[in-house]
Parts: sequence; structure tokens; C-alpha cells
Amino acid sequence: MPKIELPPRIMWSSVTNPNDAKNWVVLRFQSKKVLEIAGSGYGGRAECLSALKDNEVMFGGFVVYGVDSRGGVTSKRAKFVHFAWVGPKVPIMHRSRASSMGSDVSDWFSGAHMTLRVGPDKDDLSEVEIVQKLLSSGGAHKPKLYDFGGNLGPREPEAIKNGPEETNDGSASISSPASSEGETKVVDTPVVAKKEEDTAAQDKAAQEKAEQAEAAAEKKRAAETAATEKAAQDAADKAKIAAKKRESEVAAAEAAAAKTEKAEELARANAAEAAKTAAATREATKATPKKQRRQSISDVKAAELIGVDGPRALIRRFNLFL
Repeated sequence: MPKIELPPRIMWSSVTNPNDAKNWVVLRFQSKKVLEIAGSGYGGRAECLSALKDNEVMFGGFVVYGVDSRGGVTSKRAKFVHFAWVGPKVPIMHRSRASSMGSDVSDWFSGAHMTLRVGPDKDDLSEVEIVQKLLSSGGAHKPKLYDFGGNLGPREPEAIKNGPEETNDGSASISSPASSEGETKVVDTPVVAKKEEDTAAQDKAAQEKAEQAEAAAEKKRAAETAATEKAAQDAADKAKIAAKKRESEVAAAEAAAAKTEKAEELARANAAEAAKTAAATREATKATPKKQRRQSISDVKAAELIGVDGPRALIRRFNLFL
């Protein structure tokens, strides 16, 4: 199966960057084989889930922090959750996209600690479910608090279980560079304006680059399609001319054959008529009596004798003088 086209990974890199306040991103299908950024932001899991559409197959990822306090220092350990979403209104023929293209998309969300397939509801992405999965896979060290990046901040697992869940109007905090153990220290007063501006500029540049690449690819596809269509049209025109030529040759051959057949038929008729006349003559000759034929011969001989210079003519002239 051909690989799908994915946008630049700068968005997910921002989410996994401990110095970046962005904490979620969602992809959607722009076309059958092309994925694009559907949304990203700083409001954590709740804001991420609000971007999911009931009639689409989408892929997303967000950050959950395990929070601990040691020796007066609060640290946060990032856990990245990647998921494939199949909405309840997605047509049956499109539902397989989440699994058939999952490996390519998972590579885009590299570094995720957890991969889930969810839908038609979002229960598997609830705060309680995520915490239970993190606690079961977290090993011996289990954080005391969990922060989903929304409006409620770090909370104990019991508080998360009892609710309420975060809404999508929260804001993220900025963290300092990670320690050698992958932990980050919380900065109490986040100043995100410039970082948001820089990130937005990077996102815009990446999006423009992706759009330019797509436009170039579309232009190339259009040129290839036009060339293919022209070649097909030329072949069709040549075939039409050849067919017309063959029709003319067939018509000429048929006319010549008809003319030859007519001439042969006329010759046969003439020969038949001549044969008929000859036969009639032979029959007439056979029907003439022998006596009549002999008399006719005598008459001829007599005419020869009585002629001007014949013997009888001389005798007659001699008698006239006597």
C-alpha cells in the first residue's frame, strides 16, 4: 500500500519539546492519502478532544505530566499519549484508515509512551482511563499528581477520579529544560506570548512550505494528466483516420468486385445468347429436306449454265441468227 503524505513534524516536535508550551496536536485527512494539521494548542487533553469531529478519522497526541515535589523542587515528567480517532458518523468504508495507515502515522508521533484507538466515543481518552494506564505502566515510581495541561492544574489520582474533568479553556505552563532524568522544573509565572508568536510563525512557515509542495505536486500531476490525455486523443485521431482509410479501401474493393461481376455476368449472357442462336441455326439446317437442298443446288448449276456467257446462252444466241 502506498504511504500517505504527512505534514512536517514540527508540530509534534513542539509538543514533545520541554521548552515549548504547546501540548497537543491533531491531524485530519485532507484527501484520501494526505494528512494535514487539523489543530494544535496549549489547552491540553480537553482542548485536544474538542477538536475531534464525529464524521472524521483523525490522529492526535497530547502531553500528560506526572508531578512530584522533592526537597522543595517541583518536577514534571512528560508522558505523551498518541491516539487514532474514528468518529461515530464515519462511513464504514473509511473506518479502516485508522488501522491500515496506523504505522505511518505512529512514526510521525514517534516518542509516544501510549498509543490508543478510540471511537465511537471518547471514554478511552478520559482522564481516569489515562491515569489508570499510566499508573499500571509507570513502574515502582508513581507520581503523586497528574497534570493534563488544562484549567485545573496538577491533581491527585483520587481527585481526578471524583471529577470534574478539565474543560478546554485552560492554559499551559512553560517549563525549563529537562534534567538528565527527563524531568522539568515548573516556572510559576508563564510568559507565553513571544513563544506563541514564534511557534505560530514556525507553524505558518511549515504550513506554507507544505502548501507550496502540495501545489507543485498538484501542478505536476495536472501536467502529467494533460500529457496523458493529449497522447490518448492523438492515438484516437490516428485510429479514426486509419479506420476511415480502411473503409474507403473496402468500399473501392467492393465496387471493383461488383463491376467485375457485372462484366462477367454480361459476358455469360452474350455467350449464352450466341450459343442459343447457333443451336437454332443447327436445328433449322437439320430440318431442311434433302430433296429441297438438291433442287437448290440444281437451280444454282442451271443459273451458271444459262448465264450470259454460259453454253446455253451461246446456243440461244446462235438459234436467233438462223
